[in-house]
Amino acid sequence: MCDNYGTPRSSCPTDSVLFTTPKGGGISTDNKENKDNNNKNQAPKTVPAQMPEQVRELVTRFQRGANFAATELQTGDTLAIRLVYNAFGQLLYRMGLQTEYFVIRAARLIRSIILFIIHSFAIVVGIIKAPLGAMLTGVWHDLSEPVVRIFTGMAHTLDAMREAKKQGADAKGAGLAYLKGGVKAYRRVWLSAASYILPIAALAILVVTVYSVIGANYSLRVTYNGGVIGFIENETIWENAQTLIRSRIKASDSTQEWSASPTFNVVPVDKAALSTASNLADTIVAQSPEKVQQASGLYVDGSLYTVVSESTALQEFLNFALDDAASKTTDGRAEYVHTMETVPGLYFTDSITKLSEAETMLKSANLLQVKTIVNSTYTEELDFETIEEENDAMYSGVKRVTQKGVNGIKEVNADIVYIDGIEVERRILSEQVTKEATPKIVQVGTKSLGFAGSIGAAGSGVLTFPVPGYSYITTEFGQGGHRGMDICAPYGTPIYACEGGTVIEAGTHYSWGNYVKIDHGNGMATLYAHCSSILVSAGQTVGRGEAIGLVGSTGASSGNHCHLEVYIGGGLVNPRGYIF
Repeated sequence: MCDNYGTPRSSCPTDSVLFTTPKGGGISTDNKENKDNNNKNQAPKTVPAQMPEQVRELVTRFQRGANFAATELQTGDTLAIRLVYNAFGQLLYRMGLQTEYFVIRAARLIRSIILFIIHSFAIVVGIIKAPLGAMLTGVWHDLSEPVVRIFTGMAHTLDAMREAKKQGADAKGAGLAYLKGGVKAYRRVWLSAASYILPIAALAILVVTVYSVIGANYSLRVTYNGGVIGFIENETIWENAQTLIRSRIKASDSTQEWSASPTFNVVPVDKAALSTASNLADTIVAQSPEKVQQASGLYVDGSLYTVVSESTALQEFLNFALDDAASKTTDGRAEYVHTMETVPGLYFTDSITKLSEAETMLKSANLLQVKTIVNSTYTEELDFETIEEENDAMYSGVKRVTQKGVNGIKEVNADIVYIDGIEVERRILSEQVTKEATPKIVQVGTKSLGFAGSIGAAGSGVLTFPVPGYSYITTEFGQGGHRGMDICAPYGTPIYACEGGTVIEAGTHYSWGNYVKIDHGNGMATLYAHCSSILVSAGQTVGRGEAIGLVGSTGASSGNHCHLEVYIGGGLVNPRGYIF
């Protein structure tokens, strides 16, 4: 048999072997015999390989029972595919069985917890049921007994009154006597009911009182000259009223100095009854011995400027000036430069001026100047930031731009204020970035130079290598009359300034091709020739290690390289003595 399901061994695919374990350099006897018998009828289905002991042990562990498969694994040298299938099936079966077992145990645990809670609740109810029931029954009896006694007492009182009436006695007196006796007889009943009702009533009164106090709107009652003149939310209203009164007195011919010391009391008042500063001022002015009348005060920038009796005409005059300015613009609105406010109320009669005089005063003082406010949406550039990153592979003092900065764009909505066509103010209402700025990234060298002396200042006499990373020199200074040093580098490689300074030449030469010459000060200059592209212009200030061009082969050149010349005092010198 090939397994425990009754399949004949002769019909089993004995060639289906995943692993074989060689013994003495050969394969197992069974496999060899089967291969000899079946070699003519079918192709091999296995790839011989050594079966690890861990695989044998794992597959054996997952065989079901002491069947032929397990025996074959323990005694043979092969691992058939069917045995792996059997092991995989057993693995899935055990996983499902364990999952089902876990779910059943969890369900049983949950059921046990629920039953425990129900049982515990039943025990608690059983414990408190009797005393709680007795207590509730007693409370109900104490509360209901007075009601029952009242009804039965009333019935008996009526019976007593009827009986007294039949006997010709005083029926009313008999009823009262019976009622009085019942109250005395059942005094205990009334006291028992009161022990429940009175605390509940007290709690209800407390809740209503607290709710009323919390919900009430408290304000200040203002008492002036022995009378209540209004209710205000806070003392600031009174201070504003004082300011209004003093400004009205100042606008009049009166020379009196006004001061008051009102009395404030906190009282609950409905918000609708609160007074404004103007209301208080009118009330106090009305009590003045001076003549007063209803008028409108014109306040300019918060100060009383003039008072007129023609309130409506004054407002129309102010509106006309604004409308005239607004008609001259199609995309804006008009406002007075100075804030204008008319406040109606009681004013001293001698402070009132004619409307025509008020208009003349406003015009002569140039208080009717109008500003135009135009809402505009526009774009602005966002400046990019410069980020410096330290690079220990670059020498100290060398800087290299690895990413160019690009300005961003933001959309701005603003109110632009014009006076006489000239912008005087811009009120930003909102800003929205539509394109983020790209920062400029500069690598800053931190590598030690290995010698003393300042190297950052212009003309220090120590020059950084113009093409970092490329040290192959094709032609040295003086070789065959060569004016400088040729540094070989690929096309487009950046060329960096050997030292900071000012670009004095940047152009094209028949021999140098595209070239750049930099004056470093102190009589030192450098020249970089045969550039494929120039990145700076004459007059520009450059820093040490800043890119000034790209390697190329322009001019009299036979290959891509950087031709470097160094000048000291106007004469050519060997760059070897100055670069590192």
